[in-house]
Amino acid sequence: MRALSAAALSLVASAGPLEGAAEVFTLAAAAGVAATTGTYAAASAARTAIRNRTQEVRAVAHDLRAPLNTMSSYVGLVASGAFGPVSDEACAALRRVVEVAASAQAVVDSTLRVNDEAVSAAPDHDPSIDLARVVAEAVAALDATIRERGGEVVVEGAMPRVAGDATALFRVVENLVQNGLKFAPAGQAPRVLLRAHAEGSRVILDVQDNGTGFSLADRQRVFAPGVRGDASMSAPGEGLGLDTVQRLVAGMHGTVELPSCASGALVRVTLPAA
Repeated sequence: MRALSAAALSLVASAGPLEGAAEVFTLAAAAGVAATTGTYAAASAARTAIRNRTQEVRAVAHDLRAPLNTMSSYVGLVASGAFGPVSDEACAALRRVVEVAASAQAVVDSTLRVNDEAVSAAPDHDPSIDLARVVAEAVAALDATIRERGGEVVVEGAMPRVAGDATALFRVVENLVQNGLKFAPAGQAPRVLLRAHAEGSRVILDVQDNGTGFSLADRQRVFAPGVRGDASMSAPGEGLGLDTVQRLVAGMHGTVELPSCASGALVRVTLPAA
C-alpha cells in the first residue's frame, strides 16, 4: 500500500498549482483511480500466483494418489498369499509397506481435500472434456482395488463430452466408483455400472452399484461432511466421498442427486454439456 500511496501522491505533486474546488476534486478522483487500479492489479497478480500454485499442488497430489493406491493394493494382495505362499517374515515386511503407503496416502488425500475446496470455489473451465477418457482413467487407477475385491466396473454405451474441470471430474468419478466397490454386502462381489446421456444443454452421468444403498433418511443427510449412510457404517472410511463429490460438482455448475432405485445405490451427476 505504501507504493500505491506514493504513486497517487506523485500524481498530485506533478499537477502543479490547482485552481478551484472542481480541479481539486477531479485530481483527487484521478489519484483514487490510480491507487485503485494498482490495488486491483496487485490483487489480480496475487490471485493468479495462488491459482497456479494450487494447480501445481493438485497435479502432484493427483499423480501420487493413483500409484500409491495401486502399490498398496498389490502389496496387500501379495501379503495375503494371492500370488503364492509368503513366509511370515516377508508377510510382516509387506504389511509394513502397506502401513507406510497408507500414511503417505493420508497426506495426499488431505492435500487433495484442501485443494478440492479451492477447486469448488474457482474451478478451471474446459469447454469440452472427454468424459469417456476421464471415466477410463479413473477406473484404471482403481484396477488393483477392483482386483482385490473381486469386483467389476462396467461402462455402458457412449459418453457425451462435458464442460468443467477435468481434474475435479476425475475425483468425482473415482470417489463414486470407490464407494460402489467399498459398500458391497458381505460375501457379494461388488459391481459398478456407469452410463451417461445428454439432455439438452446438460449431461447426466449415472453411477449405480449393487451395494447396501441409501435409505430415505440417508438421502437427506449423506452429503454433510463426515456423515455416512446407516447401511455403510461397518465399512472402512471417513464419510468424505459424497461431500467431496457434491462440492466439486457444484464448482462445475452441476448437481448431484440420489434417486431411489430397486437395489444398491444410484448417484446421478448432472453437468453442463460441451
